[in-house]
Parts: sequence; C-alpha cells; structure tokens
Amino acid sequence: MTRMTATASLPIASVRPPRLASLDAFRGFTIVGMLWVNNLSSSMPVPRQFGHARWGDFPTFCDMIFPWFLLIVGVALPFAKASRLKRGISRPRYYLGAFRRMAMLMMLGWLINSSGAKRIVIGLDVLQLIGLAYLTAALCDDFPRRVRMAIIAALFLWHWTLLRFIPIPGMGAGVFDQDRNAITYINSILQPYHLRGFFSTFPTAALVMIGAFVGDMLRNPDMAPTRKSLRVAALGAVMIVIGLVWHLDLPMNKTVWTPPYLLFAGGIGCVILALFHQIIDVAGFRRWAFPLVVFGMNAITVYVLSILVRLHVFFEWETTLSDGTDVNLWTASLRWFESSLGAPTGGMVMIAAYISAWWLVMYWLYRRNIFWRV
Repeated sequence: MTRMTATASLPIASVRPPRLASLDAFRGFTIVGMLWVNNLSSSMPVPRQFGHARWGDFPTFCDMIFPWFLLIVGVALPFAKASRLKRGISRPRYYLGAFRRMAMLMMLGWLINSSGAKRIVIGLDVLQLIGLAYLTAALCDDFPRRVRMAIIAALFLWHWTLLRFIPIPGMGAGVFDQDRNAITYINSILQPYHLRGFFSTFPTAALVMIGAFVGDMLRNPDMAPTRKSLRVAALGAVMIVIGLVWHLDLPMNKTVWTPPYLLFAGGIGCVILALFHQIIDVAGFRRWAFPLVVFGMNAITVYVLSILVRLHVFFEWETTLSDGTDVNLWTASLRWFESSLGAPTGGMVMIAAYISAWWLVMYWLYRRNIFWRV
C-alpha cells in the first residue's frame, strides 16, 4: 500500500493533519453498514432492514447507506478543496486532480466488477457512480451559491420529469413498474455502450452538491459550533419532509434513484452527521467514536480490499468438510459458525468477525499514517 494523504494521491505528511472527527466517524459508520449488508448471505435469514427494499416498499436501513456515502463525499469536498488550494495548487491543477480521482474510482469499480464476473467488465456501478457524481459536484463548486442551488433543483426536477411526464415508446408517460419505467428503458438503450446507469449520475450528483453545502456550513469560521450542528440538522429535517411529501407523487425507489428517496435518505444522513458533530466536535466526546474514525479515514481502502479478498480468497479457495463435501472458505466458515452458534446468530457473528478483522488491518494502517482516500 502506498503512503497517501487523506484526500489525494500525494506523499503523506509526517504529521496527521487536523480533521473533522465527526465526518470521519460518520464515514466509518457508513462503511461498517456497507460491509455488514454486503457480506450478508442470500440464504441467511436477516431482518428486513438489512436487505434492500422490494419494489414498491419503503426504503430500509440498507437503502440508506449509499446515499449517506454520496452525502459524505459532498461534505468532504469543500474541506479537501480548501486544503489543496491552501497548499498552492492552482485551480486548473485542482480540477485535473478531480478528473484523476474520478478516473481512479472508475478503475477501482471496474476491477471489482471484473473480479466478480471473472472477465473484463466495463460499466457503471457503485464506485463509478460515486466518481461521476463527485466530478459533477467538484466542477460546479466554484459557481455562486444560488447557481448551485438552481443546478441541484434542475437535476432533481429533470429526473422527476423523465419518470413522470416524458413519453417512452411502447409505454407512454408516467409508467412506474419494476420492468417498465423511463430509466429502465433508457438503460436498455445504454447497455450495449457500457453506460447502463448513466442517468443516475444526475440525481446522485445533486445529493453530493447538497453535501458540499453542508461542508460549507461546517467550515464556516463565523458560525458558532452548536449553530452549525443545528443548521445541518434543520437542513436534514427539511429534506426529510420534502422527500416524504414528494413520495406521494413519485415513490421512493433506490433502483431508479428517485429524488424523494435521495432527499429522504440524505436528510437522515444530515441529522446523523449533525448529532455526531455536536457530540464529537462540539461537546468533545471523542473516545467512543475512535473505532469508527479508524474505518472512516481509510474508507475506500477497506471497501475495495474487503471485496477483493472475499472474492479471490474466501470464494475461490476451497476446503473439504468432514462429510467429504468440497466448499469454498466462505461457506465452510459460515457452516462452522452456524453449527456452533445456530442460525442466524452464527452468520451474524461471522460477519462481525470479518468486519473486526478488517478493523485491525485499518488500525495497523492508521498507526502508520497510511491512508488512501479518493
């Protein structure tokens, strides 16, 4: 692992720079949630909140995680931008760096997708979508505040208009079924060009831009710390209300990234971040958040490595059970935990052990000032 700064592909300084601990803790909380739901087995009986909502159902905790990460990317943007410009990096170089970070996320996403498929897969998935949404927000961040607000509104309204009012061949306008809606139709056209999901960039970029506004609030030196927490919580409450009201017209849905869903999930994220900020950064209760901070300061690292190790070690390496059955290491581990503790407790404990093992790896990197951020 190369030694990196917390936000860029540059040699890390010998002294860890001051950071917003609440943001790192919230990022770590989100990563823990992501690791938990990503490692649940489809055969494992789990509470509804740990799985994605079915079409037409209200979003679950699992559905909140990706929007929270998008929000966090936006919140971090003003801090990273100010840090780079303070080091004397010109704006053209800053924007070039934004393109590079987008490209890095795209390549990491392709690596993960190709590893899972055992063939080269070029498309748009989690990291690729984060990269495109981040780049859009970064390119818009120098615009005046009102212009950025107008862009956010336009991106959300465009997606809503597309789903509600634009006629689609063979369907008409406003059809919103799982296999018959405007986004599904567009994705079917974009699929041969490896661009399936590209239109999801618009609403997700809007959420990242909202996160950048939150970051501006938290960076404001003229605002009292508690007032910052209240402002962020108030913004979150407004987003939740708008999302719930808009849900009456266009249902919340993660599959096609409806604006009500992103606003509702982003609003909850703002409220959680506000609580973290008040407790950790304002009140100074930091020790409890340290395990989350360790994950939060190497979020991309643990996300990528945990997936690759699971795919190439636990899923590919095999062992023979006592009954003579050949299974991969993941299945063997799951059976051992379930035979010892029962199902689903054994499976839950196994996932907790897997996450804990990765925490120890991230703690080792943390102690050595080794960070990889995008």
